[in-house]
Amino acid sequence: MAVLLILHGRYGVAGDLPQVAEAVPPGWRVEALQAPLPLGDRFEWFHVEDWSKPGPLSADVAPAADLVLDWIEREAPGERVGIVGYSQGAATGLQALRRAPERIAFVVVLAGFMSIDAEAGDAELGRLRPPVLWVRGDQDDAITEADVQRLAAFLPAHSTLTERVLPGVGHEVPASMVAEVAAFLSRSPGEQPAAS
Repeated sequence: MAVLLILHGRYGVAGDLPQVAEAVPPGWRVEALQAPLPLGDRFEWFHVEDWSKPGPLSADVAPAADLVLDWIEREAPGERVGIVGYSQGAATGLQALRRAPERIAFVVVLAGFMSIDAEAGDAELGRLRPPVLWVRGDQDDAITEADVQRLAAFLPAHSTLTERVLPGVGHEVPASMVAEVAAFLSRSPGEQPAAS
C-alpha cells in the first residue's frame, strides 16, 4: 500500500488536517506527522528568526526535511510515498523532495512556500520532474508575492506541475482545496498521479 504523509503548518499538531485525511481515496496508508519544535503546546517544523526576510534558507528547512526522510526510511522502506503539506509543512515536504527526489513520488503544496536558495537534489529533481500539486488562495495574506513568484519559477522546471488558484480563499484549507487534493490522489492510487 502506498503511504501518504500529512504535514501540518506552523503552530500546528499532527491532527490538524482531519479533513484532508478523510478525503484520501482508498489505496493509501495515511500518516499525519508532527513537527519537532515546540511552540507552547503547538509545534513548528523549522525556526526562522526574522520572518520579514525573503524566506528561509535551505539550511533552515533541511533538518525538518531530514526528519521526514528518516521516518520514510524507518517506517515505509521500499513503499511509494507522497506528501501533502500545508504552509510550513508544505515547505518541509518540498525540501524533502529536493533532498531525495528519487524517494518521494509527489508533493501536494497547500498554501505553501519554499526555501530561497539551492538544494543538493535540485538538478536530479529537474530530470525526474515528479508530480506536484500546488493549490493556493488568491486572498492568502500569509504567503507573500515573492513566495508565489519563487514557486512559480521553480516548480515548472522541477516538477510535472498542476496549479490551482482558488478565488476568495485565504491562508486556510477549505473544502475546495481538499477537493483538489482528493481529485489529484484519485487519478492513480498508489502510483504517481498524472498532471492535468
